[in-house]
Amino acid sequence: MSHPLAVIFSLALLIPAASALLAGAQQAETAGHAADEAAIKAVVDERWMGGWNAHDAHRFSSMFANDADFTNVRGQSASGQADIEKFHAVAFERFFKQSHQTGEVTKIRFLRPDLAAVDIHWEMTGAVDNTGKPSPYRTGLANCIFIKSGGDWLVAIMHNTELTPWVQPPQK
Repeated sequence: MSHPLAVIFSLALLIPAASALLAGAQQAETAGHAADEAAIKAVVDERWMGGWNAHDAHRFSSMFANDADFTNVRGQSASGQADIEKFHAVAFERFFKQSHQTGEVTKIRFLRPDLAAVDIHWEMTGAVDNTGKPSPYRTGLANCIFIKSGGDWLVAIMHNTELTPWVQPPQK
């Protein structure tokens, strides 16, 4: 066999093998992402929503990394898991004592295998304002950066935003 034919023949054998190897790697990555997505959703369901609805600041804050940063809908913040727990303990005593929250992960984007940007849409009832007056139904969006540490997905950064109802402008 002449040299150019040998190269063509070798490529004809290698290209399908390389394609199969690449497809297998992509399937493995997708399977890994599926497991990580499920783990992130479990953190949101069990620690955030479970902790919130039990009004348990310790359980709620267990979803945060030790050096996490949290910013609420009013722009108030706490840094570190311990301070985030204290911040929420006060809130659960006052504003959110009777609150109930539901949430849904609406988007996960893996920036690296151990780093994910996550959007969580939430809804809340039962909150009260500074005077103790019941607050209306609330809804919002939390933008979070999750980091995988020791096999556990934890929130490194959370910025929480309250969504206001969109009102049609008056007709002229």
